[in-house]
Amino acid sequence: NTLELISTCVFSLKHGRHPIIAGNSGTGKKLLACQLADYFNDHIAEKNIDNNIDNNMNSSFDYKNDKDNSINLNSSTNISDKKNQVIKNKEQSVYIVYCTKSSKVEDLMGKPRVSNNKNEDLIQWQDGPLIKAVREGKPLILIGIHELQSSVLEYMNDLLDRKYDGKQRYLNNPNNPNESTIPIHRNFRLICTTLLSEINKLSPAFATRMDIKILNDQLEGITETELLSLIKICMNNVKLELFDTTNHPKDSEYHSDYNFET
Repeated sequence: NTLELISTCVFSLKHGRHPIIAGNSGTGKKLLACQLADYFNDHIAEKNIDNNIDNNMNSSFDYKNDKDNSINLNSSTNISDKKNQVIKNKEQSVYIVYCTKSSKVEDLMGKPRVSNNKNEDLIQWQDGPLIKAVREGKPLILIGIHELQSSVLEYMNDLLDRKYDGKQRYLNNPNNPNESTIPIHRNFRLICTTLLSEINKLSPAFATRMDIKILNDQLEGITETELLSLIKICMNNVKLELFDTTNHPKDSEYHSDYNFET
């Protein structure tokens, strides 16, 4: 049920893992992803910590029409409609990206740009949403990752690899000669959504690094407002003390809800 799904997603986020929410169209994947990001920021993310700290330690989203806080990657589709506007974030505490088939690595990582500032070099690097989230320790929500090419997904594999040597982890950015590595903030989390029918088309190398969660169809005929209320009720019932590591299997024994077939 929805409460059990939310509980397992929170468990993943608390233990440094990254969930994929898979479901049919209209089941509330985007709404749930945003609620999880908000819950992570409010209850799990470590506060007042140095950005340059390794990411291997265990550790309220307000819905409003602010189109500047989400990013559509090279899409010809108009996303400024009411349905999509419901999941914009507050004070850039969450980065939200709408994936398309034409999305490229540089759309996530960033790219050089020409500066009009006479006090700057002519060419300046402009961070993309992935690097911003990694640098600032914010959740990054990728909506519809089934739209991305395997080469784009696999570019993030190193970011998702988990090590327990206590050393600072870095994201490689070879396209920026002035900063080829970016320290991964321990609060960074990646939350993705995908259509259930497309899940087997994801890059296996990427999918196996994520925790895949299946969101079943909600009540038939439920409105978006009613669905949001249902998710909020379930979120309010999730208690962090339920996820004490003494009451759960070891991380090495923890598996996703979906058996990914290659």
